[in-house]
Amino acid sequence: MTVEYYPLTAKDEGFSRIEKFMRKELRKRKDLAILVQEFLKRVNKSSTLQAFKDVEEIADLEFSTTCNGRDKVRLQEMRIPIQRKGGVVRIYFIESRYSKNKLLLIDGEIKHKKSSNIKDNVKSLIFSLDY
Repeated sequence: MTVEYYPLTAKDEGFSRIEKFMRKELRKRKDLAILVQEFLKRVNKSSTLQAFKDVEEIADLEFSTTCNGRDKVRLQEMRIPIQRKGGVVRIYFIESRYSKNKLLLIDGEIKHKKSSNIKDNVKSLIFSLDY
């Protein structure tokens, strides 16, 4: 699998949401940053997500929609780690419609509570994607 930040932005446009998260928020938590780097390396080496789904490190979220008349878009999340005291990282992504082996990372967050709260801005971003 290959992993890309999405949407891709030109250098003069700044950074995408996921880039801002990785560069700013995650940098403050080195312990979580290391876990994320290791997790993404494992995903890159994998040919399928099934092993991650079997142990619930990756999960389909309830939110899915058709986007501009295209196939259904399923929002998924990486759970890094699945659960622990001190916070966990959730990275939201979709699979590319152009390449079955490409994951497009959209946004991320550090969570401290058990309740799952998918950001509304992630949902709204999906409607404008050309993935």
